[in-house]
Amino acid sequence: LQDHLTVGELLAQEALDRLYSPLLSLKLAELLIFFGEYTHHKHSYALGLKAKGDVLVQIGHYQAAMECLDVAGAEFLCLGEEGDWARSRISWVTACAWLDNIDRALQEAELARCVFIRSGENFWECVLDNNIAVFYDYAGRYDDALELYDKVRTTYPMLATLDTNTLNKYLALAEMNEAICLGWSGKFEQAYYLQTQAQKRFIELQEVDLFIASEVNLAELDYAQGYYGSALRRYYHAHDNLLEYNIADPTLLSEAKIQIANCLMKLHRVQEARCLTTEVVASERQAGVSLNAIFALREHTSVLMMLGDNKLALATIKEAM
Repeated sequence: LQDHLTVGELLAQEALDRLYSPLLSLKLAELLIFFGEYTHHKHSYALGLKAKGDVLVQIGHYQAAMECLDVAGAEFLCLGEEGDWARSRISWVTACAWLDNIDRALQEAELARCVFIRSGENFWECVLDNNIAVFYDYAGRYDDALELYDKVRTTYPMLATLDTNTLNKYLALAEMNEAICLGWSGKFEQAYYLQTQAQKRFIELQEVDLFIASEVNLAELDYAQGYYGSALRRYYHAHDNLLEYNIADPTLLSEAKIQIANCLMKLHRVQEARCLTTEVVASERQAGVSLNAIFALREHTSVLMMLGDNKLALATIKEAM
């Protein structure tokens, strides 16, 4: 523990490796911040703030993530750690884009890319490009996104510094994201192939959270094509895996139940859908998460209207407002 630099970097790497298990990654980030403060080791402290910012993006706290990453970035620059500063921009760029400031995000991304190119850090350039491609998707710039995904998937296997597991994990992430983009573009066959390929990699790597995410993505592809029975099976499978592996994220469980309810309505199993949306509304009210509660109330209203219970549907709409 006297080697503060090594301990800090090991904790930072572990937090990054666990990023898609966000509750665990957040605990590791907080531990690293404490370690840096306790030992007065500024580099470890900054790494902890970066790790916390990374995971805050994963759980949707974008403004808090940017603030955390800005402090980390300033610390890195004071220490002369330009590479660490550039790596802190990867999640910052994503958070900034999700807060609807894509131009600013792209400007910051270009500054970080210049650092990676100058230092020959092709891996981190690929990670940055993958994140940029994701918000190109959401902005409807599908051609730009697909061009970046293809670049990333071509570059990763050429990086001799990557071990097999790291290569497969990041390849799978790029495949999963590209498949989402292809699905939104209506290229379902290609999307299904890439998403299935990504899922196989996640299974081999025992990345449970990412496997569940890919299962949801495959269900969404089925749903978009009208294969509601297949989509329903996949949504149930994802929900059951959340329970089996003790992934105690109430938001994910609620989202899975809503998706199951949507499939049930398409299959004219409306009473079953009503039971599920009633459960979700109750749990979200108890949790007190206003935005999630509004989404749940909206879906519950749709079920009530299909059942012809217009009076209760109207009351639910008023509650959502």
